[in-house]
Amino acid sequence: MKMARIELDPTQLGNLEVGWWKAHNDHDKPKMAQLLVQQNVALYGFTPDEAKMALQKLVEGVNYHDTREWDKAVEAVTGYYQSVKEKTGLVFDSKQVAELEVGWWQLHDELEYNPDKSQLATAFAKLYSTQFGIDIEKVMKAGGLKAEATREHDLAEDPNTPPSEIEGHWDKANQLLIDFYKEIKSVIN
Repeated sequence: MKMARIELDPTQLGNLEVGWWKAHNDHDKPKMAQLLVQQNVALYGFTPDEAKMALQKLVEGVNYHDTREWDKAVEAVTGYYQSVKEKTGLVFDSKQVAELEVGWWQLHDELEYNPDKSQLATAFAKLYSTQFGIDIEKVMKAGGLKAEATREHDLAEDPNTPPSEIEGHWDKANQLLIDFYKEIKSVIN
């Protein structure tokens, strides 16, 4: 399936994603919001205003994640993915993709201190397979890269990580995200 309306720049997307991860960790909400908008513009072709509108639903879902109200999180994230679907012309069920998104959030919480991220890799592969309409086998490598990036993210944020190692974990997460987007680009084009 060709997605003519999605042109991926893996380096830009990886840098933006790790940037908002770091801003979140630093409790810098304005910077996080700015980077999320830029990422959604770069990834889905939204205008900045469209990205801000769509992201309101995603943020609402994240807030329900924080209170563990999973059904409400799925409902909110469904609105975000409906905007993505309308903008890109991708053919997917917005609620199903939202359930997969929220599902990996839950799994990430459960596996936060577990070095084995294989379940998370599979969850990511299911999400991207469904979102982009491609066979899951084609996105297993991408799922593994994204899962490993979240592992590095967790290590960077872990209070037990020596301060001298934190930037190294962010750097690894950044490279893994770039590799993730390269892999996604290779399978959707």
